[in-house]
This record gives sequence, C-alpha cells and structure tokens, in this order.
Amino acid sequence: MPTSTKPDRRRRRPPPPCHHCRRSQLLRLHGWCLEVRARRCHGILIIIINIVGGLIVGIVQHDLAAGQAAETYTLLTIGDGLVAQIPALIISTAAGIVVSRVGTDKDMSEQFFGQLFTKAPVLYITAGVLGLIGMIPNMPHFAFLLIA
Repeated sequence: MPTSTKPDRRRRRPPPPCHHCRRSQLLRLHGWCLEVRARRCHGILIIIINIVGGLIVGIVQHDLAAGQAAETYTLLTIGDGLVAQIPALIISTAAGIVVSRVGTDKDMSEQFFGQLFTKAPVLYITAGVLGLIGMIPNMPHFAFLLIA
C-alpha cells in the first residue's frame, strides 16, 4: 500500500478559492478583535466613571441617601454596559463563524444556512430557549413566543 507524501496530498486537494482574499479577511478579523479588546478596556473605565459620577450626582444634586444613589446608579450603569457590549458580542460571533468555516466551494451564507437549518435539533433547542425566555416575567411574551 503506497503512502502519499505531503506534496502529493496537496496536489490532490483543490486549492482554496483565493489565498489573498482569505489572508486579508483574517487580517480584518484580527483588527476587529483588537478593536473589541480596546472597547472592553474603555468600557470598564466608563463603568467606573459612571458609578462614581452617579453617586456624586445622586447624593449632591438629588439629595438621595448613599445607599439609594448607589443602587439606582449602579443599575443604570450595568444596563448601559450591557447595551454597549452587544456590538462587541456580534463582532466576536461573526469572527468565530468566519474563522471556523469549512473550506468548500460554497458561499459563507450557503454554508451558514445549511448548517443552521438542515439539522432539526438546532431548531428545536432554539425554539425551546426562546419559549423559556418568553415565559420570564416582565419580558415581551408575545414577541418571544411568536418567534419560538
């Protein structure tokens, strides 16, 4: 039984669509990841400034007790921080999808929808999670249960 060497295997394997496109794509993703890291550091600094500034404003301008000002402004700061992290989460997820995709002739969109919608368990799990979120109090029940 003949063994194939590494150059033989490379010759039989179809070449990737465009080596330069893949490289530039990975460089762009690297830039996005660096941007996400910088945003995270800035986000932490902004959270600290928001909490301290909120405490000062709550105590001095609104005549709140320190505990009540801390409760109010930390909740507002946490909500602001969560909303600010959504773009970073989307960029990180997109980078993971693009980097881990299989090298085939299909478009990335075809691969994505093929992997997402051809397996029924994925759809069942997603519908179940959305249904559970829809049953949480104070959530938009109609929207989540309709999507589920």
